[in-house]
Amino acid sequence: MPADCAIAAPRAFDYSALNTRAAIACPHDLVWFDVAALAADVPDWARQIIANGAPAVIRRAPRDEASLPIGIRGATKRERCATRIDSAAVTRRLAPEAIAHGETDRLVTADRCSAIPAFAGLHDLQAELAAMSLTWGVTGALGYDLATGAPVAHAASDIDIVVCMPECHERQLETLAGAARRCDEVHGVRCDIQLETPAGGVALADWLGEAARVMIKHDTGPYLSPDPWHGP
Repeated sequence: MPADCAIAAPRAFDYSALNTRAAIACPHDLVWFDVAALAADVPDWARQIIANGAPAVIRRAPRDEASLPIGIRGATKRERCATRIDSAAVTRRLAPEAIAHGETDRLVTADRCSAIPAFAGLHDLQAELAAMSLTWGVTGALGYDLATGAPVAHAASDIDIVVCMPECHERQLETLAGAARRCDEVHGVRCDIQLETPAGGVALADWLGEAARVMIKHDTGPYLSPDPWHGP
């Protein structure tokens, strides 16, 4: 267990609820804003990225009414900046589910699917998840690539998916796990599925594992719980 992992945490926003997702910026959402909104201590590389019109991503951190916790990604994995901006500074917000249901067929060509197996795997996942009538979206490098047109996805990219699960339905969870396995078997691509539960974010693989408690990603920090649907 990580040293900063608490055993319990108070609930904040329920990001699995559709009314919450419609009303506020949620973790994994992309947000656009003017570079002037950044704090003075933000590094120059991050400032330049925002000045060039790229978005930041909403991260999990304590929330208040006046500000939003954001992360800015640079050209390398070492370039990651965590900061906050005024909520009123946001000019556009794009949720993972909007990215997944956007113009992916136009943006993901046959050549890109061939060069980047994760895109081919995402195409198959879209059909399977559509049949399940779930609220889901694509995050990570693929989500950023699709949302911005910046070619950040590459041949070794994973597929990162977030699925809203306000209630626990074991059959749906098993079906999701099967879809992830097929993605690996057919395309050789790892598919990481995160469940957005009332308590916070939970890795599907963790929930279906053998541990008595699972790690929950919460705005106040990660903690362990035996059941993210029925309290800590």
